[in-house]
Amino acid sequence: MRNPLVQKMFSGDVDIIGDIHGEYGALLTLLDRLGYDEQGNHRLNRKLVFVGDLVDRGPDSLSVVKLVATMHRAGNAQVVAGNHELNLLRKKRKHGNHWFYGEKEKLFGEDDVKAYGLSLDSSFSRLVSDSETQAQILDFFQQLPIALERKDLRVVHACWHQPSIDQIRNLRENLKTYYQQTEDQLRAIMSPPPKGSDPQRSAMYDLFMQNNHPIKVLTSGPEIRAQTPFQSGGKLRYTERVLWWETYTEPIPVIFGHYWRRRGSPPYDLRKSPPPYLFSEIPEFGWYNHTFCIDYSVGGRYMERATQKTLGSMGAYLCAFRTHGNTYSLLFDDGLAVNIPSPHPS
Repeated sequence: MRNPLVQKMFSGDVDIIGDIHGEYGALLTLLDRLGYDEQGNHRLNRKLVFVGDLVDRGPDSLSVVKLVATMHRAGNAQVVAGNHELNLLRKKRKHGNHWFYGEKEKLFGEDDVKAYGLSLDSSFSRLVSDSETQAQILDFFQQLPIALERKDLRVVHACWHQPSIDQIRNLRENLKTYYQQTEDQLRAIMSPPPKGSDPQRSAMYDLFMQNNHPIKVLTSGPEIRAQTPFQSGGKLRYTERVLWWETYTEPIPVIFGHYWRRRGSPPYDLRKSPPPYLFSEIPEFGWYNHTFCIDYSVGGRYMERATQKTLGSMGAYLCAFRTHGNTYSLLFDDGLAVNIPSPHPS
């Protein structure tokens, strides 16, 4: 029988690592700075927790998965599933994940190539070359929970939404099967609009499917209708992300990723039409209502390489959130260490 989709987190001190997105070099550097070996052992018996999105866009997703899976098997690491793991489980070809299918992929469109003077072959990614390796990766992803919790800490990829957590808490079903069954149930309530429908009608359907699917809410966050449509990913978007942390009122801290936070100011982004930046009003290393996003956008380093910029020059780093009893700190792959205050009032 499968493990439940909401599991108990390690006790004791942990290092929670943000979205890696195939940046194997950054992961090795950070693990070395943290003091872990290749099995995930630590001389102080600390443990590792990963917030998901291990894969895609970076140069070596395969090595990231193999290393994290090794640490997981050794009992030294826990991993929650992110939306990128779910995309592969559902066999959805998305930007940056063609490595899994053994396909070369151009990560930039022709407009970006012209605007930034890039080579069409500027991106590199190690490809999966056999079905056995694909099966091993998917088998590992199928084992992953959606959320981790203990009395003083919670970890989820994108959003801690208590009704969704309660809905899946005791489920032991196949993750891919449950995801698809829930989608089918929602489509039975609201049918997809025909192709070419009014964008506003399509937006209503998208919001219904997103906000009523517990796995989608927890791994990619709730959404609302955009006040003003905006360009993102090469198309006009009529929905936008909810800043759910602004209404989180529980005292248990939540550590999450997904949302492309940046170090430094302004939040540089070479993408021609990035989504709105969501952390402008939050200090660079600050909490918001007992929540902390640790996705410091290392997944954007493919853009830095493509334009021959120094890694990190656009604010893209891999971050670990560290617990030390009742205190916390951050450690980045470039060695920056930051003590951060407890979110609890003194």
